[in-house]
Amino acid sequence: APAERLELARRARARAPSGVRVVACGTYGGAISEQAKFVNALAPLCDAVVVNTACVAAEDEPDSVWQERVQELLEKTGSAPLGLYECPVPYKRLLTPALMRWCSDSGRFLFLKDTCCRTDGLKAKLEACPPGQPLKLFNANVETLAPSIALGAAGFSGIGANFYPHLHAFLCAEAARPGGGDAYKVGRVQDFLSLAEATVCVNYPASAKAYLELYAAETGAAPLLSRRCR
Repeated sequence: APAERLELARRARARAPSGVRVVACGTYGGAISEQAKFVNALAPLCDAVVVNTACVAAEDEPDSVWQERVQELLEKTGSAPLGLYECPVPYKRLLTPALMRWCSDSGRFLFLKDTCCRTDGLKAKLEACPPGQPLKLFNANVETLAPSIALGAAGFSGIGANFYPHLHAFLCAEAARPGGGDAYKVGRVQDFLSLAEATVCVNYPASAKAYLELYAAETGAAPLLSRRCR
């Protein structure tokens, strides 16, 4: 329910440590006017409101319709900072490089959580965004993470980061170094994360909560982590 979604964002904002950005999804289908109304209600509670690319137009509607509706959403939401997520639910709608450029030129979008899962697709989208624009690409597919960072992606935004974020952070930092960093270390960490992803996906998000509880108990950080993962 909308009220519950607003309360979740409010609690996340209240609990987030200083400097930690809070984002929340603001589009769940229906008329654009109603989606815009919820975006406007959510915007004061977080740093950016996420637009689910699959909730703006139906699966059989062309990109031109999607763009028209997003334009309407932009006009009805003032200057609220927005993000994009190529969510697989209710269906997966991937942005074309042309739409990526259009979103970038709007100046309203800060990030895209990309789920194309293909290095060539990532490369085309990154090339469509001129340097200096606020829109940054974050890869949600860990198997293509190191190559995407080398191509200019801003970071990782996948479920594996709820298990061992330090490994993803290391891989992103190392792959971003000139020449792609230490090839051996990048390859080893990339291989581990790619293989482990099959386990990460089992019973997620309950699996992540169980892992964090176990990790917290073994490291003595149980009280803090227990509150955050429930």
